[in-house]
Amino acid sequence: MTALEIGNNALKNAGITVEVEALDEASPEALLLRRFHDHVLRACLRRFPWAFATKYAELTLVRGPFWETDPTALTLVQAWSNTATYVAGDVVRNDDLNYYCLLANTATEPPNATYWSTSEDDAPDYANGDWLYGYRQPSDCLYERRLVEASTGRKFNPTAIPFRVGRDDNGLLVFTDRQEAVLEYTMLDCTNLWSNDLFLLYFEWSLTAAVIPGLERAQKSVVDALKIAEMYYSLATSRDSNESQQEPPGDPDWIRGR
Repeated sequence: MTALEIGNNALKNAGITVEVEALDEASPEALLLRRFHDHVLRACLRRFPWAFATKYAELTLVRGPFWETDPTALTLVQAWSNTATYVAGDVVRNDDLNYYCLLANTATEPPNATYWSTSEDDAPDYANGDWLYGYRQPSDCLYERRLVEASTGRKFNPTAIPFRVGRDDNGLLVFTDRQEAVLEYTMLDCTNLWSNDLFLLYFEWSLTAAVIPGLERAQKSVVDALKIAEMYYSLATSRDSNESQQEPPGDPDWIRGR
């Protein structure tokens, strides 16, 4: 369904029977559709993690420890190993804590104040002062839903990976302390992938509510349009949720069966 068809449906919902022939025409109705279509679409897509708008992408690393001083010497957060040789600036994860190497060592397990520190003062330069890594947000991303580790692929993980969205001079970034993360997100350019008629009805009535104040001949009120949009939103989200089955949490069967 095209933007023009959706717009004309929205106008009909408001009681306008004369159709817009082109979105770029000079009519007041076309002007309203041009002004509100994209804003309302983005708002409707953001409201729920719709299945038809779901996408995954391996993120491109932009910033990390030591990035500004030496882009070739990125410090990776790694599990501590008794066979590895560490140098000052290495970051290891042990017993759910990050340890920063102070002096070169081998087989010296954290905690050991001579070789390791948990103090942020001894941490290497971070991507932004809070997070170890900064990744470029995909160009077609509307909003980020969750991160999954690249090592496990796109498998459901009941433990959320912390992240935060920020930006630099070149655009939006995804900050996290995990290396090689895969992002699940809602894609913006999905209008050619419509497969949820209930979502389309929700979107059309939401668009109707947005343009009604500018329509002199509207036969519906904004309140009425929003009520109908909410009805279709409830139906659409219920159906969308029933079209997936997440894996159960990683507890043993005897725990889940209690």
